[in-house]
Amino acid sequence: MNTESNFNIQSASLLEFRYAWHKINQSAKSFRPFQYSLEPTVCKKKKRAKAALYIAISPHRNGQLVRNLIRHNWALKAKADSIEVIFSMGQIKNESELIQESYTIAQESIKFGDILMANFYDSWENLVQKWWSNNYYHSSQCSHIPFMASLDSDTLIFSEYLNKFLHTKNDILDGYVGCTVIVKQPAIRDYESKYFVSKLQWPEEELPSYCSGAMIIENFQAAGMKMQNVPGIYPWLTDDVCSSTAIAVHPIKPNRLPSVIQYSEFLQQINKA
Repeated sequence: MNTESNFNIQSASLLEFRYAWHKINQSAKSFRPFQYSLEPTVCKKKKRAKAALYIAISPHRNGQLVRNLIRHNWALKAKADSIEVIFSMGQIKNESELIQESYTIAQESIKFGDILMANFYDSWENLVQKWWSNNYYHSSQCSHIPFMASLDSDTLIFSEYLNKFLHTKNDILDGYVGCTVIVKQPAIRDYESKYFVSKLQWPEEELPSYCSGAMIIENFQAAGMKMQNVPGIYPWLTDDVCSSTAIAVHPIKPNRLPSVIQYSEFLQQINKA
């Protein structure tokens, strides 16, 4: 049995009732349709680009330091290669920071035009909302850019290789999700851990295979199909497991579960390109 089949069967085997019913149908926790107070210029003005990289970032003060570091380093080369960097964040919940930081971010958005801010509180448990917000926004407001990727702020992108890959191997992402597949990870039962997974969320002691949140790349059609099939996502601390299993339960295309490209294979394709 191939990797794709293993991923899909294992992911979906216990989820239809345990996860999909319990989590997705809680409409009170669904943020869809997402609303955005700040939007990137490349999407608002329908500027052309080969790909949009949505970087998960904090709206707090330390996040600004990271954003500026990325802007003045690898993002410069990425932009030259027609790959746009978008900083994705939620709202600030802490009232003591709200006014000052919100003003600072608004001014930063005016200056750089690379911030996407959605209508959920930015926190660890809402990371899954950030990931799905990126998909919703790209498929509805930025679909003129053929490819999107969601990635962590500590991920380094070598845009010349990604650019070659998108130019020569883009067909392998037609309806597919490209990511690092994590397998045989134990479920953390420590309630105080940020990786806590309850037995109600996942009863087995070993998590299903899932896409690492370090970087997930797809085309705009796949992003849109996922949003059509999943009405809402309830926050879950292990956001990448949550996102992957939601995809498995709600197939991107009727009667066809999404395929997953092993990251090692992904790197080989880039090197060949």
